[in-house]
Formats: sequence, C-alpha cells, structure tokens
Amino acid sequence: MKKAIEWMQKIQIAVGGFFLCIFLLTVVFQMLSRYIGIAATWTEDVSMYSFIWAVFMGAGAMVYEKRHFAFTSVSDMLKNEKIKSVLAIIISLVMLVFAVLMAYYGYKLTQKFWNYTWTNIPSFKRGLLSGESISPCRSADAPRHQ
Repeated sequence: MKKAIEWMQKIQIAVGGFFLCIFLLTVVFQMLSRYIGIAATWTEDVSMYSFIWAVFMGAGAMVYEKRHFAFTSVSDMLKNEKIKSVLAIIISLVMLVFAVLMAYYGYKLTQKFWNYTWTNIPSFKRGLLSGESISPCRSADAPRHQ
C-alpha cells in the first residue's frame, strides 16, 4: 500500500509540474501577445485553470510528506510528546473534515457548472462532455447553458 501511495504522490508532483509549465508558458505567451498587440484572450482561462490544478496537485503531495504550510508555534512550545501526538491527531482530523467538505461542495459546484462555457473560449465546456449530452454529475434543475 505504501508503494502505491508513493507512486500516486510522484504522479501528483509530475502532473502539478506539467500544469505549472502550462501556466508559465501561457503567461509568457500572454505577455508577448500583448506587447505585439495580438489578442490572445484564451490565455487567461488556460493560465488560471492550469495554476489551480498545479496548486491542488502540489498540495496533495505536500500533505503526504507533511511539508505543507503549517503553523507550528503551538506544537513547538509543547514539551510533552503525548500532548504533541494528541495535537497532531486533532490537526489531522481538522484536515480530514476540510477535505470531506471540499469534496462535497466541489461535487455540488460541479453539478451546477458542468455545462457552463469558459469565459474567453465559449466553444469549450467546463465539464468533460460537450453539446447537449447529460453528464453523470448533472442535476435535473441545472441550466444547460450559461
């Protein structure tokens, strides 16, 4: 199981790095196109979504390594190892609740915005399916188009 988790972590880092490269390339292209005077409005959406994916992939990998952003001033002051362990469990539970809430509300938002189009690329849908097809996440009362 540990090997599978380490393998998934490496994939997350690779995917996050890929999206970070896409982000960098689109921002550089956007700067050059503005300098030249060419309208490349699609770069805003691509850079935004690639950055979001890079952050989430990197965050998942860093949580596994316990290298994520954390305030350690309270745990650094504690001298009792048992209390430090209890604090670590509480922090892990808070992170678990946060992850469950992110998954739940992410699913709800996916249902709501599945068939909406991108702002600057109207031919692209935010969901994986395009046209009038019904997605597995689509609720009956969700609008088909923006």
